Order: sequence, then C-alpha cells, then structure tokens
Amino acid sequence: LGTFVLGAQRLLPSMQLVYGNWALILSNLAGAEVVLQALEAPLGPEWNQPPPKRLPFDRAIMLKDVSFRYASDQAPILERFNLTISKGSKVGFIGKTGSGKSTTVDLIMGLLEPTGGVIEIDGQRLDGTTRRAWQRQIAHVPQSI
Repeated sequence: LGTFVLGAQRLLPSMQLVYGNWALILSNLAGAEVVLQALEAPLGPEWNQPPPKRLPFDRAIMLKDVSFRYASDQAPILERFNLTISKGSKVGFIGKTGSGKSTTVDLIMGLLEPTGGVIEIDGQRLDGTTRRAWQRQIAHVPQSI
C-alpha cells in the first residue's frame, strides 16, 4: 500500500499538468471553431478575380469631409474631417485615446469605409473598385508590434 501511495504522489504533478492542458484546450476550442468557420466560408466575388493593377499614386491622398462611426447608435469618431497628405510627406497623428487616430489610418488604408465623405488617391475615389489595388501597395507599422 505504501508503494502505491508513493507512486501516486509522484504521478500527481504530471496528472495536474495533463488536466491543466486539457482545460486550456477546451477553453480555446470555441475560438478555434470561429476561425475554422471563417476559413471555410466562401470568398466574395471580388476575391475570385485576378489581382488588380496598381492604383496610381503620384500626388496626394485626400480625405474630403470624411465622417465615420462604428455603429449607427454611437457618436461619430470623425465628423467632416479634411486632410491632404502629399506624396513623400511625413505625418504624425497625436491625440487622446479614442480621438480617431487609428481609425483615420484604417480609413486611409481602406480597412474601413467612411460613413460620409470621400477618400481620394490622386483624385481617384477609394471605393469597392479601387480598394484592393490600393491595399496591395500600402502598409503601416502599428504602435505596438
């Protein structure tokens, strides 16, 4: 009986490790299922077309009266915002948390669509027909990587 108790005592840390990992797997299973569903979902028709040509960018990015809100019942993050960024210039966005800095970058990159106003690249409107071409040639480094 003593040998059995001693053996069980030595196995206990390993059993606790197995149980902890099993609980971790179960807790992450729901998230993994969401990711798998997203990967298995059919792509929209725009993704079945050949890659778009580059969007010309020789002069400036312009935000004209751009407004944005995440939900219709929320206050706007940006309202009638105007900005011109000339090619080759360096721009920094400074402001309090929630003031729209990251949202502005996401709008410029075409990750979000404005709820009002337009974004133009060299006078060409950034919309469903030009967004993919623009996204192939723009990138940004987030503040925390």
